[in-house]
Amino acid sequence: MATSNRAAKMHVSQFSAAALEGLVQRRFHATDLDGNVHPWTKDEIVLMLKEELVVVMRGCNPEITVAEASTLANDIMIHYDVDGSGTVELRRSVVNVAVPAGTTPAMVLAAGCINGAVSRTLTAPTDRLRAVLATGLYPNLSSAVRGIVREQGVVGLWNANTINVIRVTPENGIMFALNDLLKDKVCADPSRPTMSDKFLLGSVAGAASMSAVYPLYVVQSRMAAAPAGRYSGIADCMREVSHGGRGSLYAGYGTAIARSVPLKGLMLGGYSILKDMFQDKQTGQISTSTSLLCSAFAGGVAHAFTYPLHLARTVLQQPVPDGGQHFTGFVDVLQDRFRKQGIGGWYRGLPVWLLNRVPGVAIEFAVHERALDALRHGFGSDLASRR
Repeated sequence: MATSNRAAKMHVSQFSAAALEGLVQRRFHATDLDGNVHPWTKDEIVLMLKEELVVVMRGCNPEITVAEASTLANDIMIHYDVDGSGTVELRRSVVNVAVPAGTTPAMVLAAGCINGAVSRTLTAPTDRLRAVLATGLYPNLSSAVRGIVREQGVVGLWNANTINVIRVTPENGIMFALNDLLKDKVCADPSRPTMSDKFLLGSVAGAASMSAVYPLYVVQSRMAAAPAGRYSGIADCMREVSHGGRGSLYAGYGTAIARSVPLKGLMLGGYSILKDMFQDKQTGQISTSTSLLCSAFAGGVAHAFTYPLHLARTVLQQPVPDGGQHFTGFVDVLQDRFRKQGIGGWYRGLPVWLLNRVPGVAIEFAVHERALDALRHGFGSDLASRR
């Protein structure tokens, strides 16, 4: 039986580690009839916890059927590892088991920050090359690599990475947290978002998180596309951008929003759909290799589809030199590129960008999954040790 909307309001996060441990202790208050310690297997503990959760949920809302409550109990237990050793010892009515805490918004935020910093640092060279190719600073990839290394050394390939990490760390944290938190507001059934729900969640979360840090996009883009010696550092570039006023701080913002909606919708929504298809049906977990493949595919499709807008945004974010061409918006940029270079001008730098974003997005999502696992277990272990 499908879970009804009223049953779906019983969200997983309502059952904390402490609450689950309390259920275990109440359920297994006694040892056996002779007072002897009785070891329970992990499967027995999980089964009895599910039964107890059904009782608790029906007590909170008598309208929930046993079948609906059982479905929710299964969904809840997927998120918890009752005991890594497979058994639980009962002594003096105390269950020696550490149940990891459920996923909290703070954990999702922290995991998003971690995945952003790691992925951008690992893929910084291709982002630098993409930027100088998009703005025409170098005619081709080989000349760009030679020119940057000759003028700045190998470290020049990481030029603008510091500001990129400063930007993407809060942006990814906000994006992943909002993508999770908005489920209760957007989805009719938060435990089972539809395909359109997933696209909408990704679009809204991506647009909101990008808007929160957008001036840093302009700074990072200018530093990545600048020739050696143009800026003495992040502060120098930020001063130039801020002196241009609001128009400079939000240069290319409309283009960025127009790109962000389909980009983040396809990327986050696509990954969620693929993850649901390939995750372990019993545990809800996904292996690192599968996560890498799912996110690489979703990210590659999303970035290739929206690349012309990304190129236009990069051009619009650059300072206009005296006598230089001024563009009124992304349509103007794309029309100019088409007149001068044909349709290929819209995709200048795309291969390098895909070399950046396909592994970059794959790393983001894989690191996000592993960081969440570590935070859940670390937080749960900490709670257990304090008790």
